[in-house]
Amino acid sequence: MKKLFLLLFLSPLSFAQEPFKDLEFDLSCTVTAQALIQTKDGKGETYSAYDGGLKNGDTFEIKFLMNFSDDLGYELGITVQELMIFETLSSLESMPTEYKNGLEYSGEDRLFDGMLNIETFMGDMNLRRYYKNDYELIAADGLIIGNPVRSLTANCMNMPSEFDESFEYIKLSEKIKWGDKLDNL
Repeated sequence: MKKLFLLLFLSPLSFAQEPFKDLEFDLSCTVTAQALIQTKDGKGETYSAYDGGLKNGDTFEIKFLMNFSDDLGYELGITVQELMIFETLSSLESMPTEYKNGLEYSGEDRLFDGMLNIETFMGDMNLRRYYKNDYELIAADGLIIGNPVRSLTANCMNMPSEFDESFEYIKLSEKIKWGDKLDNL
């Protein structure tokens, strides 16, 4: 009986000691709607898509690259070529604020809860879990006079399990670094 207890007790500990490996994964999204609006010569104009750009029903990929370090640091690269999103979220830049590295804190423990917000010079992207591994996306870009502003929505289904693994690591990293400060947000 003691051997069984020892085996059950030590198994999780030995598993927990395994180092995290870097993760690379993609999420496929399908454009569900978009609208473009601009002002030109004092008049408003609207369009349904960029010429030669994404159309409703087209698919595109969100590429994720998660790098782990031994000191619980992390770097998460997010690339959406078609939306001109090239962003890296890093533990080196993290601060105990409501929006932390583009991660929205919510829920009882105020840690990542199925939402990712990216804000860049070129545009913004929000990704939110709506059912199990399925996410909805909204993106906006182009807030420059003379250029069209685009709002785009997409359905992103079957998020790989590596996404949740990455954010479990981030939650652990941030909890250790900031401790009770995260509870007081």
